[in-house]
Formats: sequence, structure tokens, C-alpha cells
Amino acid sequence: MLLFLAILLFLCAWLYGVVQERQNETQLNPLVQSVEGTLISDPELDGDQFSATVKTTDGEKVLIRGRVQAEAEKDKLEMTQIGMVCSFVGQLEIPSEPTNPYQFNYRQFLDNNRIHWIFRTDLTQWQCSDQPTTLFMKVKRWRSEQLQDIYDLASDETAGLIAAFVYGDRSELDSELLSAYQSLGVIHLLAVSGLHVGLVVAAVFYLFIRLGVTRERAYELLLLFLPFYAIVAGAAPSVVRAVGMTMTVLLALRFQKRLAPIIVLSLVAVIYIIIEPYAIFQLGFQLSFLTTCALLLSSSTLLQAINRPLLSLVKVTFLAQLISMPVILYHFFELPILSVPLNLLFVPVVSFVLLPLSFFVASSLLIHPGVAELPLFILEIIVPIVHQLLLVLNEQSFAAVVIGKPSLNSVFLMMISLIIGWAWLERKEPFKAWGAFSVVLFLIAWQIYSPYWSNEAIVTMIDVGQGDSFLIELPRRKAVYMIDTGGWVTYGEMEPWQERRNTRDIGEQVLTPILKGKGIRGIDKLILTHGHEDHFGGAEGLVRSIKVDEVVYGYKHAEYTEREMEVLSALKKAGASIRFVKSGDQWVIGSSSFRVLSPFGDEEELNDQSVVVYAVIEGVRFLFTGDLEEVGEKRLLEGYGDLKADVLKVGHHGSATSTTDPFLEAVHPVVALISAGRNNLYGHPNQDVLAALEQHETFVLRTDLHGAVKLTIRDGGIYARVMTTD
Repeated sequence: MLLFLAILLFLCAWLYGVVQERQNETQLNPLVQSVEGTLISDPELDGDQFSATVKTTDGEKVLIRGRVQAEAEKDKLEMTQIGMVCSFVGQLEIPSEPTNPYQFNYRQFLDNNRIHWIFRTDLTQWQCSDQPTTLFMKVKRWRSEQLQDIYDLASDETAGLIAAFVYGDRSELDSELLSAYQSLGVIHLLAVSGLHVGLVVAAVFYLFIRLGVTRERAYELLLLFLPFYAIVAGAAPSVVRAVGMTMTVLLALRFQKRLAPIIVLSLVAVIYIIIEPYAIFQLGFQLSFLTTCALLLSSSTLLQAINRPLLSLVKVTFLAQLISMPVILYHFFELPILSVPLNLLFVPVVSFVLLPLSFFVASSLLIHPGVAELPLFILEIIVPIVHQLLLVLNEQSFAAVVIGKPSLNSVFLMMISLIIGWAWLERKEPFKAWGAFSVVLFLIAWQIYSPYWSNEAIVTMIDVGQGDSFLIELPRRKAVYMIDTGGWVTYGEMEPWQERRNTRDIGEQVLTPILKGKGIRGIDKLILTHGHEDHFGGAEGLVRSIKVDEVVYGYKHAEYTEREMEVLSALKKAGASIRFVKSGDQWVIGSSSFRVLSPFGDEEELNDQSVVVYAVIEGVRFLFTGDLEEVGEKRLLEGYGDLKADVLKVGHHGSATSTTDPFLEAVHPVVALISAGRNNLYGHPNQDVLAALEQHETFVLRTDLHGAVKLTIRDGGIYARVMTTD
């Protein structure tokens, strides 16, 4: 009978999933040039860029994005509120998919939030009117007003923390600080969860009792109050879980029924998934319900230390970190080593100091800002100290261990082994428990060391847009090299109002996830070909998370630019040695060799100062040319003559000023790699260059068409794999 019910439930869940998937499709015409609907999020402004989410009159959610053309337009945006009905003129675009391995899938993220389009517009074509709105929208608008009061009252750093604790809003927290919270394993402290809900419920319940309300009536009033609090607190999975469980317990108390906590959690999870099926793909949902389930199932063991608070905190922290480890590894590719000790330090600080003071400040604003002065003064002292400590610890190499991204099968096996192992521990059978835990240790060890047993060499052309970046992994991980880091290029000087709060850094956002996903903890040589931003601009962000042993840079008689000195100084400060090379320098490692063909040192143009590397990797010849142009190519021909290569990195992104016919004749490549941005302003790669490569029967691979390109060298052969096929 139980088996039949289980099969029936599985079939119902599967059918429900199929129906939901079919309903999660766009109804908009791709050619539509205007959209009208209700703002369901406050417009977010970051420098000269803005975004908002709107629900159209047909009920479809669309992400609105655009750029502020003038500072005066920001006032118009700041007057726009959630719940307003707006019309926009612009064009739809499909959200981008990953073009690099281990990259965040933004299209999938939006799809899981039932958003299928980004609508590009500007404020000159944005008309809004305030119309009667629902109670739900009124609550969200009130939340926005309270957040604004906090931002106006406190410093950015303190206001961001108060907003996160009370309203579940992290938008004002610095991206580097959020990264530190995440890497150190204390990001859960910023999530509104059971601790926050418990504090609110206890305070409101106490208030009701003091006002003479009966317990039964207080339970009923709390049941009415909590859904509104969930909205005010951001309605994240952790909030919904905590509020849902609290409401279920209050119902049981009101009607004098007893429910096992694990039953309560299961009910909340099932109801949540029925209402929002795509929640299961959210990391917050996975971690919140997973850790809570583990803690509830282990409550008998944890309660044994109830009279020893420190031991109890250690057990809770260790269990939460242990059970969440496979999920954390799958999403972030590393394990926070300092997580347990930092939680032991920060959980009491947050629970007894920062959280109560934050709620006191937020509550005081409902009465009078003057009431909040003292607690805010205390927070303004403590918060910077806490955050500075986190930032300092996050810079230490021992803060986290890079493991690499495990497969879903490995994650499943880890999870099962951890559950079995913990169950044996609870039964006081440590030998059996460690047998289960050894499976987890084996899987982690395999993830770390398997690349060191591979005889394959891998060369990856990373998609960094309009820039260059190549990753070279020699067999058995004898060495890992990177040639260039890409970098975001800005055009012209930006005015102060245009500067963005969270600037995009290609080293942190693109390169670091790729390296960590591969389990690469350090780079032996970082070869920066020359001092253009699109080639070395990501280096500073890269070394914040990845150790670089040596930086290779071109020698020249000319004076190094201010930007070159700035980048090289930052890399040296991060612990890398700087080696200046010129034509004739070389090194050999195993059966692979690397020879520097250029610069000669007397070049005048920055592009022709590029470090040109001729590499023979496991018998396959590569020629990496940086941004070398016609003058530089001619000089190589005069100096070396025979430049035959199997793979050519086409110079200067395939511009018309490089890859001349004599140069192609001399190199005669089988494969050409071109790194260029999609729809770039320069028209790279040039059509004449592509025609010349075709004439030489060269197979061309391009990041603007194929995304990242992975070349695997095995037994003298080259095997190519691309990320996209656009």
C-alpha cells in the first residue's frame, strides 16, 4: 500500500512538473516594441544603469533595463515606485546563456523566475502613473519607503547590514563584502531566517500579552501578521520556511494539537513547491530546507548539549556545514575552512548584538528617527570592525580550499554518505560512520587529484568579450599558464553620477569561476602580452582569489605607462614575481617548450610590444601573437622565417591591421583562434582576414560565435569543443 502511494505521489509530482514547465513559456511577440504593465519591483539604479521588473497586462514578467542619459533623469527614476503602471518603448532581447564553462547561467536563472525577455529602453521612453493598487503592493511599497529611510539615516555600510537583517535586502552591500561573507561560509547570517522570525514573533507576542490579549487571540493575530512580515522581509526561501513553520506551530498551539517539527517542515516544503515549483532550483531553498531538516532529525543529539551553549553551537554549526557541503561545492567549487570558528565567533555577535540593534533601529524609525540615534551609533562602531575582519580573513590563502565542481552523481553520493554516516554516529557506531564518511573523503580527493593523473594537455580560449585570455594546462598539471586576462574597456571619462557601485571585474567574475571550477588553485605563469586594458585589465581581480607565482611581461626601452606600472605593482603586492622577457627567452617543462619571439625591446607602438610566444605543447605547435600588427609580423618573418604552427592565435582580434598574407604563408596554421566580442564596435574580425584564412584552408574558431573554445591535445591530435553554436 505504501509503495502504491509513493508511486502515485511520484506520478502526480511528475505530471505537475510537466504542466508547470509548459506554462512557463513566453506569450510575447519577439518583434514587440512597447510594453505596458505594473512595476513589481522598485527600479534599481547603479550609476548610469537602471533595471526593474514589470508584470504586463497579459500577466507575463519582463525585466526592464536601460541607461540613464543625463543626471537629471535620475530624479524621474527615484520618483518611480513599485505598484505604478508604466509603459515602455524599446526592444526585446533574449537573456544571454553561458559562453564559458562554470559560468552562472543567467538565462536559466530568469527562466526559473518566469522571466523570458529583457526589454531595452531609456527613461525618455518611460511613462508611469500611480493607480489604485493591491494590499500586497501597498505592503511592498511601505517596505521600500522604510528601506529608503534606513539608507538616508545610516552610512552605506551600516544601512546595508540593517536592510539585510530586517528587510532581507542586500542590494546596498558592497560586492567584495558579500563575496567575503560567501567565501568564509557565513553568508547565512545575512539571510532572514528562523532567528529573525523568532525575535519578531517573541517581541510581538510579548506586546500582545502586555496589552491584555489572551494567548489564543495572540496566536490568531500572529497568524494574520506573519504573512505580511514575510513580504516585508523579502519573501526569500529562508523567510518563507521560517514563517511557514512558525505559522504551522501557532495553528497547532491554537487548537492544542501536537505536530512533529519534521512534519511541519515537510508540509511547508510541499506547499511552497506547489505554489512555486521552480523554488527547488534556488540555492537558498536548497540550503535552508536541507540544513533545517538535518538539524531537526539530529535534535536528540543536539539537545544533549543544551546546558553547554558553546558545545551546542559547535555541534549545530558543524552539522549545518557538513550537510550543506555537497551543495556548496557544486555551486561555488570550494570549501570554507574557517566556517566553523567564524560561526562560533559571529553567531553570538549577530544574535545578541547586531540583530537586536538592527531591529531596534528599524522599529524606532516608525516612531521618530531620534530614538534610533544611540543604537545606530553603536552599530556604526561595530559594523565596520566586523566587516574589516571579514575582508582581511578573506584575503588569506587558508580561508578556503578550492576543490573544483563535482558532478551531480558525486553530489548525490556525498549526500547519501553524509546522511548514512551521521545516522551511524547518532547510533553510537563511529566505525561504521567513518566508513560512510570515507566515501565523501574519497570523492573530494578524486575531484582534487584526478587532473594530476591525466596525460592530456588542454588549451582554452576563454570568452572575455572584446579581449584575450587563454588558459594552458599541461599534462598531469605540471604547470598552469594563463596568457592575458581580458578586461572591461571604458570609453571616455565617466562623471561621478555615472560611476557604478558594483563595478564588473572580469578577473573575478569570469576567470576565477573557470579556474575554481577546474580545481585550479594557482597559476604558475601569468603572461601579460601588453598594456592594453582588454588584455591585462582583469589581472588585479584575478589575484584577489587565485595565487599567481610569476608574471611574464615584455621588456622595452620605452617608458612603461602609468597603468602598466599600476597593474604590475598590484600583482607584485599580491605575491607574484615579475619577469621581463624579450626575443630569445625560453623555458622547457616536461615535453613542452615555450619560446619568446617578441618583443625585441625597441618597438614604439604598444600593440607591437606584445609578448609573442611560440609554444610546442605535447608535439602541437601554437603561436600566440597578442595584438601584434603588420609591422611586428614583418619583423618576425625577418628574424625567424620558419614560423610554421598548427594553431595560430590571430593577432589583434582579427583586425585588418594584422594577419597579413606573407605572415599566413609562413605560419600556415591548421586552426585559427580569434577572440572578439559579439557585435563589437570595431567590426572584428575583419572580413578580409576571414577570407584570407579561408583561402589558406584554416579552420576558424571564434569566441563571438562559439563562446569559449577548448582544445584537448591527446596523442599528437587536436580535439576541439565549443560552448555555443550560434
